Amino acid sequence: MKRRHFLSLSSGCLLPLACKPQSPATAPETTLPIGKKGLCLSAKNRPPHEVSDYLEATASHWIYNWNTAPPEILPARVAYTPMIYQVGKRLDEQVSRVKREKDRHAYRELLGFNEPDAETQGNTTVEAALNAWPMLEATGLRLGSPATVHPDNEWMLAFMKGIEQRGLRVDFICMHSYGGPGVDSLIRKIEKVHELYRRPVWITEFAVADWNAKTPDQNRFQPEKVAEFVSALLPRLEAMDIVERYAWFTGGVSGGPLSCSQLFDEDGSLSVVGEAYRAAGA
Repeated sequence: MKRRHFLSLSSGCLLPLACKPQSPATAPETTLPIGKKGLCLSAKNRPPHEVSDYLEATASHWIYNWNTAPPEILPARVAYTPMIYQVGKRLDEQVSRVKREKDRHAYRELLGFNEPDAETQGNTTVEAALNAWPMLEATGLRLGSPATVHPDNEWMLAFMKGIEQRGLRVDFICMHSYGGPGVDSLIRKIEKVHELYRRPVWITEFAVADWNAKTPDQNRFQPEKVAEFVSALLPRLEAMDIVERYAWFTGGVSGGPLSCSQLFDEDGSLSVVGEAYRAAGA
């Protein structure tokens, strides 16, 4: 994971596309019967327990795992949202799988590419992403934008401009946030992302991080402070009409930058941050 910095957005429209309310393509009907709070979890970033245990422990309503294959076991009333991670050799296969299984798994949305602007993540050019986008549209699902390292960077601005120019469809904007425990500053950034692209927002990865910390002892943010941040932030996200969903990223049980944001201890029990995440939100 590359080091993140907070957004730097102007207060006005950065491009002509920012002033448009929606892309010209017709979007599927918006139906979001589940709650907003979720988790982004895979085998690489969780302790060795069942995904269903973590979902139940945190009272989460949805999950994604950077893949098109859902976990084997999901609790009742928890939704799985597939993602097309990148434009690659398996693109046709992944899109076909989503089409084939969308009714069985009751998919409503499909997430676009993960950090395509990062060489260590999706690593996809804007042109390749735009060329592949009609395949994602053909699933008939609501589409979340690619989630770039920063939602206002050059890659994302060029992609959204291309979406408008080609008459393609993006139904909601996916964003990541890994900064300090500042509730008001994050709320302002979400509002500016919405203002920029005029679409609802999904925060598909967020946590508090100290990117200068190489060990947990060096992390300048304590879990208790992060728990306070979670308790204050989640009710505000729940009250924001422009935020459709959010998903906390728990960085395993070791390491420096995200050690303050772990939801689970080494035995799989809830940490102080996990307890706050469970209690806050709807």
